[in-house]
Amino acid sequence: MQAQQYQQQRRKFAAAFLAFIFILAAVDTAEAGKKEKPEKKVKKSDCGEWQWSVCVPTSGDCGLGTREGTRTGA
Repeated sequence: MQAQQYQQQRRKFAAAFLAFIFILAAVDTAEAGKKEKPEKKVKKSDCGEWQWSVCVPTSGDCGLGTREGTRTGA
């Protein structure tokens, strides 16, 4: 009687182990099939850095004031 229970336990363990290995293989295969996203190319500009004028406040500190921005280059 115990021998039958032992064999049943071994079969269940073997089935669970094989299922685990199958799942691991399936997950690994799915991840390997994904393509990596290409990195975005950085656009190089002929323009220089922005230069900002002094803020002209409409109230108190520069709250909702305005600035003028300029850049050098083409």
